[in-house]
Amino acid sequence: MSTNGVEVNGMCAAPGAMSGSFFPVESQDSMSVPKGAVCAAGCARPPVDAGVGEVCSEGTSGWMRRVRVGKAPEEREMNPNMISALELSVRAYAEKRDGTVVYPSIGTSFDSLDEAYEFYNLYSWECGFGVRLAKSRLNVERKRCMQEIVCACAGKPLRENSRSTRCGCNAMIRLLRSNDKGWYIAEHKDDHNHPLSLTCGHKMHWK
Repeated sequence: MSTNGVEVNGMCAAPGAMSGSFFPVESQDSMSVPKGAVCAAGCARPPVDAGVGEVCSEGTSGWMRRVRVGKAPEEREMNPNMISALELSVRAYAEKRDGTVVYPSIGTSFDSLDEAYEFYNLYSWECGFGVRLAKSRLNVERKRCMQEIVCACAGKPLRENSRSTRCGCNAMIRLLRSNDKGWYIAEHKDDHNHPLSLTCGHKMHWK
C-alpha cells in the first residue's frame, strides 16, 4: 500500500486525481513474464503449437510471424545399386545408335529435382536450346509435387519490341512425384517453333 495514495477496494487513487478515476494495483508476481515468452517487439505472447503462426498480445496490433512454406520436400535417398537415368539413356543409345544420347522418355525416374534438371539440360545441349524452370504446384502438405522445365523460348516477351528470345515455344517436360519420394517424367513435348543452335559457339549463349 502506497503512502502517497488511498486504496479503495483494491484500487489506488493518485493524489489530486478526480474522484472515480482509479487504476489497478498489480503485484510484481502478476506482472512477471516467463522467460522466452517475449516476442521481437518486446511484448508478452502466449505459447503456441509448432507449425502455427506465433501471435503476440494485442499490444502489437495482431503481429503474426508468417509460416514459411514451399520448402524442399524430402528427396529419395540415392541407391548405389540403382541404375541412374543417364546411364540407362546411354545404354539405350548404344543399342539403337539413333537419335540423341540423352533422351527424356516418359517414365524416366530421378532421385531429385536437380538430377532431373541436369538430365534435361544435357538433352537441350545436344539439341541446341536452353532450358529454365517454369510452373510448379504444391500439394496439401505445402510441398512441391509438380515441376515443369521448359525451353528458354517458351512464353511471351515481357514487353514488345524487345530482344527477348521468348516466342511461345511448347517444348517442355513435366515432372511428378513418385510414391518413393522420387520424380518421374509424366509428359514430354519436343516440338520447337524456332531454329535450334548447331554449333558449340551458339549453344554457349543459352542458359
